[in-house]
Amino acid sequence: MRDEASSFAALHEVFRLLGGKWDAAIFSALAEGPLHWSEIRAKIHSYRKMSQNDAGSTLHDSILSRALQRMQRDGLVIRVEQAAVFPRSVTYALTPTAECLVEKLTPVAEWAMNQIRPGG
Repeated sequence: MRDEASSFAALHEVFRLLGGKWDAAIFSALAEGPLHWSEIRAKIHSYRKMSQNDAGSTLHDSILSRALQRMQRDGLVIRVEQAAVFPRSVTYALTPTAECLVEKLTPVAEWAMNQIRPGG
């Protein structure tokens, strides 16, 4: 790594960007392509059924909406509204920066699946 202070600052920013409780699930849902809000929610709920790690937590609609808004502000998610369609159609997608980040984090996720035991 370049110098320690710069490396620390860069890693700190990455962890800040990914610090939301549902960010990993949102990244996973959008990694395959743009989705409507309800599709993101359904995918996250399906992930939770497969994993018991977050058995005690609930993804409320308002929490998902706030997470998507924050990820938009941080330049990780694009919100595309097609106003010409009725009813209005809105999709969410990862930005090129977020797609690159997901690509870089894939080996970390693979490491975690092999090294970290669920629940502890």
